[in-house]
Amino acid sequence: MRRGPAWPEPKTGLDGGCTVHVLRMGDEQRNLEVVRKLGERWNAGDFDGVLALYHDDVEMVTDPTWPEPPTRGKEAFARSSEDWRASWEKIDIDVAGVEARGDTVIAEGAWDTRGAASGIGGTMPFGILFTMRDGLVVRLEWFRDSSEARGAAELT
Repeated sequence: MRRGPAWPEPKTGLDGGCTVHVLRMGDEQRNLEVVRKLGERWNAGDFDGVLALYHDDVEMVTDPTWPEPPTRGKEAFARSSEDWRASWEKIDIDVAGVEARGDTVIAEGAWDTRGAASGIGGTMPFGILFTMRDGLVVRLEWFRDSSEARGAAELT
């Protein structure tokens, strides 16, 4: 392997207080696959399978216009998700696209819904910014549309 001024030794630790993330080839693909599995498992009603893809310390940040508060920890996230599902007779996720950059994945799409009490159907667009660690979702931020999520990730 080449070394010298143009090819310095790679750094894999903390230098000057900065965290260096070392991504192996395939990490972005693995992250994309995890996000795809989330949608598939949610729509299949496999909630235990969904939770298996989240880190124990997962943090969920919701759009400020949404009534659901942010959560931290897998148990709080599970309760919040169950409450969300209970409000709907049908709540499927339609992922239109995903894009990975390092440990960040942007998903865009819409919820396909029918209210439990009203029976009224509709769609709600979304953008989600996922942060991955060790093949699991450690943070997800919900946005009302994908352009907001892209802006937050600086992927515009």
